[in-house]
Amino acid sequence: MEVLREWADEVGQVTRQLDPGRLITAGLLGGDQCGRVADGYRLIAESPYVDELQYHEFGYTGILPLRLAQTD
Repeated sequence: MEVLREWADEVGQVTRQLDPGRLITAGLLGGDQCGRVADGYRLIAESPYVDELQYHEFGYTGILPLRLAQTD
């Protein structure tokens, strides 16, 4: 989980330096992969460089409400 957050912060910082007005988004898959389990989703959402967090659900019913609750 920490590695994915570090990556989001590092790449986001470089992107922000090169193009300060650019919105930065993180698109995550559904299910319980790295960065989407428990507090991992919140950890990515709290990156100061992620402006928009997308969630792509491909048949993982019931997980979306949990992920939305983790970003409150």
